Amino acid sequence: MIHRFFALTRAAQIHLVVWTLALIGASAWLRDLRGSGEFEQSILAVVLAFGALFGVILSLRHAFFPPVQLLANEQGLMTFFDPQRHVLRAVGETILWRDIESISARESEDLLQIALRPGHNLPLDEISLRPQTADFDAANTLFLKGQTREASGAQLAQQLESLRHESIQNQSAKAAKLN
Repeated sequence: MIHRFFALTRAAQIHLVVWTLALIGASAWLRDLRGSGEFEQSILAVVLAFGALFGVILSLRHAFFPPVQLLANEQGLMTFFDPQRHVLRAVGETILWRDIESISARESEDLLQIALRPGHNLPLDEISLRPQTADFDAANTLFLKGQTREASGAQLAQQLESLRHESIQNQSAKAAKLN
């Protein structure tokens, strides 16, 4: 059981529009320069057109194949978001289901609030966002981005909470079989 939650791609859509407009502009410039004999401007327009085409291709790739923001499996929840730089990392941080007490949503701030059991060994400073209000246990509360392409807010929290319960039940059943 692996559930992937992809990043919301508004930025990719904006980039796609910008790069497409740049490609159209470069194409129009090339059309105007055709036959004019201005070699330097023609080369610049060709380079600009290829750069814009490259930007369109990358934006399309990002829009159709967005990066994974959260991954849930039998072991736990893996986050790929880097809160310091506000980017998605290639290597995620795993939060084991046994370390999580509950998952809820902070709708006003688009955050997932994950209550952790005391004694967890997670580097909260490196993986947790900080909400605007201070009504939480800073040592045992993790905040993640609460918007994905598949779900957001309370719906995402409910899906993750049900996955957590299902995984804990499966692990208990496997442990009972072994005994």
